[in-house]
Amino acid sequence: MGSKFIALAAGGSIYILIVIAGLGLQSRIGNMVGTLQCDLATLFRNPPEGSMQHLVETKIAPMIAQMKVKYPLYIATIFSSAILRDLGLSRELACDDLDRSDYFFDAVILNSFTIVPRNKSIWAACYTQSTGQKIPTTLHLLNHMELYTPSNWTASRSYTSPLTDIDEEMYDDTSISRGSSPLLSLTGKDRDRWTIQERKYAEKAIAVCSMDDLQEKLTNIYKHGIKCTEKEYIHIPMSALNDKDLNIRSCDDRLLVFISTSMPAEFRDSLTDIFETCFDQSFCLVERDTWKDETHNHPAFQSMYWSWYNRHGTRGDDAPSDVQPCLLERQDCMHTNHSQIMPYVSREMHGHEETYHHFMKVFQNVFEWIRTMIETCLPEEYSVLSQVARMLPGNAYSPVHPFTSLVININAQTQGHRDTGDQEFCLVMPVGTYTGGGLALVEPGLILDLRPGDFAIFRSCDVTHFNMNYRGKRASLVLHTDKEMNAWLERRNNWDHNLTLQSYTN
Repeated sequence: MGSKFIALAAGGSIYILIVIAGLGLQSRIGNMVGTLQCDLATLFRNPPEGSMQHLVETKIAPMIAQMKVKYPLYIATIFSSAILRDLGLSRELACDDLDRSDYFFDAVILNSFTIVPRNKSIWAACYTQSTGQKIPTTLHLLNHMELYTPSNWTASRSYTSPLTDIDEEMYDDTSISRGSSPLLSLTGKDRDRWTIQERKYAEKAIAVCSMDDLQEKLTNIYKHGIKCTEKEYIHIPMSALNDKDLNIRSCDDRLLVFISTSMPAEFRDSLTDIFETCFDQSFCLVERDTWKDETHNHPAFQSMYWSWYNRHGTRGDDAPSDVQPCLLERQDCMHTNHSQIMPYVSREMHGHEETYHHFMKVFQNVFEWIRTMIETCLPEEYSVLSQVARMLPGNAYSPVHPFTSLVININAQTQGHRDTGDQEFCLVMPVGTYTGGGLALVEPGLILDLRPGDFAIFRSCDVTHFNMNYRGKRASLVLHTDKEMNAWLERRNNWDHNLTLQSYTN
């Protein structure tokens, strides 16, 4: 979260943070999604002609100029001497020196490009030298009532510190192989018909009763890691795992599927209730009987995409290395998409920001438990996934780490498909009160009868999968990472040669 405030200070100086604190906007800023803080910093420093330039030139810059005189601040009262020493800056560096202040904040690595140079003409009010001796103000001693205007206005909220936010095992291994997708040539109704027929094959699967029984059945239907009968499935009820976790590997020792049944009762028992509190009537669980639905038109289900994307990103091939990317225009098109130079968040994260933050807050402990489980049980896969999650622009943190995206499918029964846009794996966890709805993995021939709170991690980009029929109320949480994020991880969308890029090494 601190990186968001650093970016805004880079744009509007440290004094903009005092304004934010005085207006009680800490939570609003802290809850910004994507790289909005970097965009705002650019708008502060060099706003485009029009209303934004007028606002900065006639309101914001003069206000900052007045604050500089009234509250002389020194950078050493805010940041450690070691940081200043590393940057070759004096402890006596005054925050009203915008050039040196910009130099300081530009040195902070935000996994993005440095903010554009400040337009000194627009910020002319702040470059006027003040007269008289400056008596330093200690930031944390500023009286919060002084941060309000007009001076005779009585604040309705209680005091908070100016820069403080208001809101405050066991597992088995079995090896089998993957196959080619049976759906490569099917679309639309043909795919629906294929899924209905495949469900009928899957419904004939005999349920295993124990881990030993599962091992025996896998041995029977696989020879040298190859599935003998294409239409044969093994049904795995979670009760057969006896609260153990199951790790099934392919012949080349790559993860095929990992199943966890060990979610603590304090999380599992309240999962559906807290899920339903997060959404209004436009996006809620309803009773369904998909056995009946299947005989009619297959009804659509609703989805919410809270995702980081890097698809269709603006690449830096052949771009000059000494110019800010946001100042460049492509010669071969009418418009340059500057918003996709770096990875970006989905529209639904912006459009449902309040719901997003509420959901992530109430599910925080669940997602942290899942993260710990993956790190403990699948350390190699965790390492691969977390590389991207650690390199999000603006030092953003993914609440579903080591994944970067969350999709919520509500009242869902998916048809046969592969998620070819996923980076290798996805995690599926159902919630609700239902019977049926198992996750069918076609090539391995497995039916995972997941209960609310159980989760499965599998190679969603390689394995064809769909849901079995169900009765009741059912939704699924799908954690995944866009595979195009690798282009940002490896070469920062081919902008790695740009001198204004400030990013950690992989």
